[in-house]
Amino acid sequence: MIEIEKKFRLTKEVESALLKGATFLRAKEFTDTYFDTPELKLIHSDRWLRARDGVFELKTPMHAGGGLTKDSIAQYDEITDPQKIRSLIGLKTTDNLAHDISEAGYTAVATFTTKRRTWQKGEFVIDLDDVSFGYTIGEIELMVGSKKEMPQARAKILLFFKEHGLTPGPVRGKILELLARERPQLYDSLVATYKARSRVLE
Repeated sequence: MIEIEKKFRLTKEVESALLKGATFLRAKEFTDTYFDTPELKLIHSDRWLRARDGVFELKTPMHAGGGLTKDSIAQYDEITDPQKIRSLIGLKTTDNLAHDISEAGYTAVATFTTKRRTWQKGEFVIDLDDVSFGYTIGEIELMVGSKKEMPQARAKILLFFKEHGLTPGPVRGKILELLARERPQLYDSLVATYKARSRVLE
């Protein structure tokens, strides 16, 4: 399955209107640590290596133009297989992926905890996140079975946004918001890189 998603700014007013008629699914808490070189080599190439509660995942764009469409809808392949991760970022192979990541010069560049509440509304999943550094963000998600279904899923998400009065413009994801707050020079270099490549950066 492929996850198509779009972020939105979360306020109490937005939350109240959005959740009318929605069904609560679950609440959970998790901690993400993102890994990269000091110059953020992976993030500059629109690849995102993280450990979520100790499980490593590499997010890579599904298209040459990047993981975000011009409508700021995310289309990433989320890879958890250790051998695929090693292959894609050029790691040596041992029995310990964390060791291989460290040996290749990748270090933790950001760590934060998210308290997430998840709701279902029709075919859409709604994630509402409260992040430990004082950021709130929401996400609308649709799951599809193949790449050919992705354009229709994007159109459905944009219609959902319109019907619920959600602002369709780009919204920074959690890692980018933290970098913008705590490492503004690096964040500005990311913005410049993505702009030069005509890619979308949230």
